[in-house]
Amino acid sequence: MTSVSATDLRANLFQMLKTCVKYNEPLNIRTKTGNLVLLTEEEYRGLEEASFLNAVPKMRKEIINGLRTPLSECKEINLETV
Repeated sequence: MTSVSATDLRANLFQMLKTCVKYNEPLNIRTKTGNLVLLTEEEYRGLEEASFLNAVPKMRKEIINGLRTPLSECKEINLETV
């Protein structure tokens, strides 16, 4: 994660925003009163979704179990019939 002062951000705002979006990389902004993190909308929505899924009872365990399942044991499904 790139870290910049608020002063440097102000001086190079458009270039830093462009870089943040292009590489989907958070930008840490340091100020005298505290720090901020600038995220792309895509990254923010991903965090929202992960937070939601983690809040659903048993969902985290199911996701972990799914990740541990070998591909050879997975079954193909037709999403149109589900």
